[in-house]
Amino acid sequence: KITAPMLIIYGDMDRFIDQPQSLFGALYRQNKDAVFLTYRGEGHVISSPANVRDQYQRIFAFLDETLAVRPAASSPATPAPASPTPTPRPQAGQPL
Repeated sequence: KITAPMLIIYGDMDRFIDQPQSLFGALYRQNKDAVFLTYRGEGHVISSPANVRDQYQRIFAFLDETLAVRPAASSPATPAPASPTPTPRPQAGQPL
């Protein structure tokens, strides 16, 4: 019944190893939009400074991608903005 995109973050030393893997496996088999991140050497909470920075970068990228405003398929196309009036180009031999 999950329809929203999922980002599953997991430390490989977490003792609840089977739960995130099972969830991702089920979503993957159903062609759902899911991302599974594994951080080596981390437990239930990601705590290494480098991994924390990476985790936040990936979270923000995931949110930017999944929450991006996309035009609705049924809405009329927005007209292109009017192009500015072209500047006349000097003819050969004329000063700039």
